[in-house]
Amino acid sequence: MGPGAPPTHKLVRIEVETSVDIHRIATESELNIWMEVWNCRTGASLFGYDGILYYKDVRVNYMNTSSLIQGLYAKASRGRKQGEPFLYDFYIEPESDLDQPRGPGQPDLRRPYNLEEAPFAICFHLGGGNMMGGYFVSNTVVVPADDIAKAIDRPGV
Repeated sequence: MGPGAPPTHKLVRIEVETSVDIHRIATESELNIWMEVWNCRTGASLFGYDGILYYKDVRVNYMNTSSLIQGLYAKASRGRKQGEPFLYDFYIEPESDLDQPRGPGQPDLRRPYNLEEAPFAICFHLGGGNMMGGYFVSNTVVVPADDIAKAIDRPGV
């Protein structure tokens, strides 16, 4: 990297296909969307993923009724045909050296990992909730270790 060049940062993009419009559910039910992503075998949370769910580059994590977000989402979803799935994505870091046990003030177990050297299955689910007690949680989705290995071997795919 030359002087003044921006730092590089590797990320793994995971695409999620749903039959429902998560943004619409969040907006209509006034829910904040959240995600949990973990190593299926150990249960350790993946470090560094930003926890943000995107639909065609529009952030959909927080129930946001601003005209700007609603307009961006409407524009992004305009070309979607009735019956087509909704395609969302999120990003995780392919490695971390953080080693942190569960404890007071730290509900997540974090363990070092390197998906490039030792791919493993990734589990995740999406959910939403609000201060009035409304919520939903998706089923748990498993991304097999072989799929992670293939994605890392073929950047940009």
